[in-house]
Amino acid sequence: MSDENARPDGRRVRAELTRHPRLLVGGVVAVVVETALVTAGPLIVAVGIQHGVVQRRPVWALYASAAFLATLIAQLVAGYLKVLWLGRLSQDVLHDLRARLLGHLYALDLDFFGRERSGRVVARLTTDLEGIQRFLDGGLPLVWRAVLLIALTLAAMAFLSVPLTLAVLAVLVPLVAATTWYRHYAYRAQLDVRERTADLLTHVNESLAGVRVVQAFAVEDSRRAGFQAVNSETYGAKMAAARIDVAYLPAIEILNPVALAVVVGYGAVLARSGQLPVGSVVAFAIYLGRLFEPIQQATELAQVIQAASASFARVFGFLDEQPLVSDGAGAPAFEPGPGRVQLEHVSFSYRAAGPLVLDGIDLDI
Repeated sequence: MSDENARPDGRRVRAELTRHPRLLVGGVVAVVVETALVTAGPLIVAVGIQHGVVQRRPVWALYASAAFLATLIAQLVAGYLKVLWLGRLSQDVLHDLRARLLGHLYALDLDFFGRERSGRVVARLTTDLEGIQRFLDGGLPLVWRAVLLIALTLAAMAFLSVPLTLAVLAVLVPLVAATTWYRHYAYRAQLDVRERTADLLTHVNESLAGVRVVQAFAVEDSRRAGFQAVNSETYGAKMAAARIDVAYLPAIEILNPVALAVVVGYGAVLARSGQLPVGSVVAFAIYLGRLFEPIQQATELAQVIQAASASFARVFGFLDEQPLVSDGAGAPAFEPGPGRVQLEHVSFSYRAAGPLVLDGIDLDI
């Protein structure tokens, strides 16, 4: 296999998605519209509070309520289309990958099957595709929405108050550092989980396929001990990944209330000095929730992304495996009927570096 410790080529991942351009574009547009409407909500609230409550003009409160309700309805429509189009995109991509993986499997020669354990091959068509499916179904839409939501929320916050936005960003600096650390170690941990799971599947598959041999030679205890060793390695890999998640999660949980305290305290000071309307302070508090929404999902989202990244790397590594023997350019197709086969000085081995089982054979049929 090719180097599976390397991250997958992003261009190849994009190529898989762009095989279905209409669904991809439709899904992206739906995500953009839905996120823009979510970002517009607090601005409408700020206008309603400032003009309708602070300035005591009830008609503005009615206008703001109607506009806010309209954005909610539009969000529902955009969300429905997002789920519809991206769900179809996910299934179409997986359908194509399954067909290509199985077709590629049949094209490989005996050398590959002699050195690659069957369980690892099965993992490509099962656990690896399941990791990709989780990413396409939930992770990919959340990634797009998170990036847009953070960008649009920060833009709206800066529009309301640059000093208060800078204060919030200062609180988020430790989170950026923690996320950088998490991204590096979580990928390795998820890749190790995939490898150990593949070993576990291999052991189970071999035990089931050879159960008659195991029972005939009474080696159940030996196979059970071997399974326990592989099972323990899988458990250890998953626990290591969980420890990384546990180390990252508290940083998110702590920074949310700290940022809220900054918004309430500093916002009150700015509002009292007349530098910021009261409605904008309320909008800032709502935006802070919008800003931390994708951040609070970061642990689960990053785990899905890292698992999918490892799965893509393993699937692409399998597709890059080339058979040692293939038809030459312009080779004529086989035609049934009478004919003659001649072999002159032919040698053969089951593995590329294995011993020759046929050496210099001449044959005339």
